[in-house]
Amino acid sequence: MRSTEKIKKLVKNLDLDIDINAKTDHAILNELFEAQKNYKQTKPAFISPNIRNTIMKSPMTRLAVAAGVILAVFAGIKIIGGLMEQPAEQIAKQDSTRETIEDRQSEDRLNAELSEVRQMAAVGDVKGLATMLSGGQLESKLVAANFLAKMGKLPPLGRVPALETLSMHASEKLIIESRSGKIVLRSTKSDDRLEMTADALRVHNSDGAREARQVRVTYDIDGNDEQWQQRQMEFGGLRQKRTDLERELAELGENPAKDVSELRERLAKYSRILDGMDEAAYAGIDNGRLKLSCPFRHRTAFAELHNGIVRVEWHGNIVEADSVTLLLGLAPVRTDGPPPPVTGWRDRFDMVYSLDDGEVLRWVRYPYIPERQIYATEELHYYAAKNPPPPGYMFFRWDGTLYNWALSMAEGSLGQVLRHIGLNRYEYNGPEKIRMLKLGGDWIERKNAPVEDKLIALEQILQDELGRTITFEKRTVSRESIIVRGQYKHVPIAGTKHPKRIYVYPDSWKHLSGPEPVNGGGTGNLARLIEKVGSRFDRPVVFETEDLSDIRVSHNYSTSYSFATANAKTSEEMQKILDSVLANLSKQTSLKFEYDQRDQDVWFITE
Repeated sequence: MRSTEKIKKLVKNLDLDIDINAKTDHAILNELFEAQKNYKQTKPAFISPNIRNTIMKSPMTRLAVAAGVILAVFAGIKIIGGLMEQPAEQIAKQDSTRETIEDRQSEDRLNAELSEVRQMAAVGDVKGLATMLSGGQLESKLVAANFLAKMGKLPPLGRVPALETLSMHASEKLIIESRSGKIVLRSTKSDDRLEMTADALRVHNSDGAREARQVRVTYDIDGNDEQWQQRQMEFGGLRQKRTDLERELAELGENPAKDVSELRERLAKYSRILDGMDEAAYAGIDNGRLKLSCPFRHRTAFAELHNGIVRVEWHGNIVEADSVTLLLGLAPVRTDGPPPPVTGWRDRFDMVYSLDDGEVLRWVRYPYIPERQIYATEELHYYAAKNPPPPGYMFFRWDGTLYNWALSMAEGSLGQVLRHIGLNRYEYNGPEKIRMLKLGGDWIERKNAPVEDKLIALEQILQDELGRTITFEKRTVSRESIIVRGQYKHVPIAGTKHPKRIYVYPDSWKHLSGPEPVNGGGTGNLARLIEKVGSRFDRPVVFETEDLSDIRVSHNYSTSYSFATANAKTSEEMQKILDSVLANLSKQTSLKFEYDQRDQDVWFITE
């Protein structure tokens, strides 16, 4: 795959969610302001071809880079939300939520403070900047500290320990184990390793042994060193751009009037792309445990020694062994393989994963019972690989017997639960913040129970378990709908690998065009396929034709369809994509697709 195609594929899936440890951030500030004397003026970092060496030599520049890096991390959370699910079409005008108003006010206050800091720096107001150090928000404090350092007005600085993010490379198997009473992170094909001491991380690599508060771990699960090095060279331009942006943030004192928001946004985006390319995870210490976060896959693992053995907690799953292997997404498994099934495990599993009489919906939250992983390995044939990672989310149907209906490596959201209990995307509407609410755990629904009953049960579960009063109210509203007319007759697309299949694809998206290459598919009834397309575009579907649910078809979604719908930024763009998708479906099915207003029942979500 060409480099540009790799970038586009990664950008499509990007979504950053890094946990910030405020205690650590404030500790770094205290180290900066309480550092020793003997400050020495050195040349700016941009003069040196090797910024890392300059950082190590210059306390002033180290401060600036630390400020820039932490600013970039905050920006990754506050500004870059990733390519999330497109917002629902507004069916009825809704008032802004309290959270939205508070977020906007907080953002306004921060921007006003940053503007004030830049004005102080522009006129050399040292007293004002010093005041901001004690009373401003954390980002404002960091920028003020940066300007004061550039002006030579901070208390003299000596050695500032562990400010850099060090790097470590893992190749093939990534393993956590115990050595001499310490947690050690290593891999089977790299000499790099990480040790956790009482208050810092010690990285052993080709540069020697050094301590850091944070370590960026790149992971090559294939263990192909030659291919890995080639990929690093292919994206050297991106890496250089990120380095240049870090340097520019570190030199803000040279141009105090410059707005940093654009730089923060660009740096965060480049970091997200490269984290995805490198399968990067970030290691730190959290309450005495080794914390590993994978921002690209939104997974976090905590490791500690427990009774002399390694204990790893990963989203409700706990693995204890002498040695634990981390798979993609930091999913932990025993290095020597899973423990053998225990006699009677299915009876214990069924006691939890079943419904009582009159019960229509159950939420099984973590920590999970050990039998859950045994079930996944023993009962799910498409999941029973050697030593598989634990599922992040499972959805079941129950009619006296348990059926697995859906499985994902990621945590489920409220929107996913609503779709799995029987609602299409266009059948519910509410604030994105509620629809995307993470509901870690598994769900069991009673098969053929009315949707209304399941929503009443869901309201009660969210109230009992989370203390949140989220309600679902059905209203009838007029919606522009997709009207399906005509008689079905399949017309194959010439030149495709599978001419008997129906392809869902737009006319083109950037360099991609036509029905292939494909990105998923399946087999089912034709009516459901068309409803899925409507749901993707938040459009109800009305059938004024023969019963298409009796017609079974195999289908594929083109890669261009996935990219186009994920990257569309406006309703006009989505409408253009939908028009071309329906036109191409019409050519293959002989059905006619039109738009018209129809009354639809919609469940409105409020809190």
